Amino acid sequence: MWFWPGVIVALAISWLLAPAVARVLRTERLTAWFLLFSIGLVLAAVATPIRPPVGLDLAIQRPCDLGRRWFATFPEITALTDVTMNIGIYLPAGVAIAMLPISRRSAVAVAGVIALPAFVEALHYGVPVLGRGCQSADAIDSLTGLAIGLLAGGAVRLVRRAWAGLRAWTRR
Repeated sequence: MWFWPGVIVALAISWLLAPAVARVLRTERLTAWFLLFSIGLVLAAVATPIRPPVGLDLAIQRPCDLGRRWFATFPEITALTDVTMNIGIYLPAGVAIAMLPISRRSAVAVAGVIALPAFVEALHYGVPVLGRGCQSADAIDSLTGLAIGLLAGGAVRLVRRAWAGLRAWTRR
């Protein structure tokens, strides 16, 4: 219900904040924008109300579902369910992290993005009006998406470095 408006807000905010974040992280503006937008995309997908809170009793605190404490199985991932969505929505954030230069400032950004799944599940638990459930499986799937994104981003970074080296070598 609120996903697309959240995406539009994420686009606008990430575009406005990208120059400042690029300066702080000492990275390219596009990399800063991609990092901010990927975080905004996550928040638009998982931190907005899923449906109007009609008939929702805010006095009832629902417990977290801690049933799954390990990675999703291959059939769960390929079934295109919320498992796949949680992995996929965090993938761009992992790629963005991998594109950051290695520094103490980037380490703070990395720590923040790694903490994001726990923050989101705490938000689901503490703000029942969102109509979402707190699940350990979601946090695990989100961290899986971040890890896959980090690997993919690392590969992109290596290709970019090799391409730059090849271009410099051919200019000689």
